[in-house]
Amino acid sequence: MKDYFAERFNLARYFLYCQSFWLKKLLSVFNQTNRLIVNLQRHPRIPGQCPP
Repeated sequence: MKDYFAERFNLARYFLYCQSFWLKKLLSVFNQTNRLIVNLQRHPRIPGQCPP
């Protein structure tokens, strides 16, 4: 019975670790896209035009 609980605990810990890892990854991607959008709004570029 003790082993069963230990296994469950390890699984839960592993799951939480993966979840936090993916959450951090998602947050970093979200921040990057947010920055890109802000930059685009600050420097509007007409498509097809060479950047100055």
